[in-house]
This record gives sequence, structure tokens and C-alpha cells, in this order.
Amino acid sequence: MDAFDVKHMPPHVFKEQLKRVFNLKVTPGELGALMDLFDTKKTGLIPCPEFAKYFLALGISERDREAKEWLEKQRKENEEREIKDKAKQEALGTCLFLTHSLTHSLTCLRLYS
Repeated sequence: MDAFDVKHMPPHVFKEQLKRVFNLKVTPGELGALMDLFDTKKTGLIPCPEFAKYFLALGISERDREAKEWLEKQRKENEEREIKDKAKQEALGTCLFLTHSLTHSLTCLRLYS
């Protein structure tokens, strides 16, 4: 972001720096919208400190949002895994009970036959 370490930048230079630094290609309409957003004094220049502050805050916000989404996804996956594990344990317990009961029943049949 060293390219944005200047006080002001004309729109054509700003557009080129967006392309070079961020691989971001903006249309003339998008450039006009950026000018409206950042050139509040209508000087025809982009105030780079304001842009850098906004851009960095936007990046932090986006990373936080992505991290929260990832954590929520992990939480849901863990819950689903726990539910599946519990179901497997219950099924295994039922199988062991049935196996024990069947074995016990067969033993009783042999003893009393």
C-alpha cells in the first residue's frame, strides 16, 4: 500500500494504483462512485489517507466476518459430529445389549433343555 502514502491522487492515477496494488479493475462508473465517496470536498482528487483508513478498516471487518462464519461452520460441524457419535454409541449399546440378551437366552436354553 506504499503507493497510497501520498496526500492526494488524481482519479486516473488512483485507478491505475488500484489495478497494480490490488489487481482491482474499476469501471468509469465505479471510479466515479469512489470519487463521490472519498472526494467530499470536490477537489477532483482522492485523499489517500482517508482511502487507506477506509480500505484497511474494510479489510479488517471482512476478515472478522469470515472468521465468524468459519467458527460458526465449525461449531455446526462439531454439533453434527457429536449427534452422529452419540447415535452410534446408542446403536452400539443396543447391539451389545441384544447380543448379551441373545447369548444369555441361548445359554439358558442349553441349560434347561
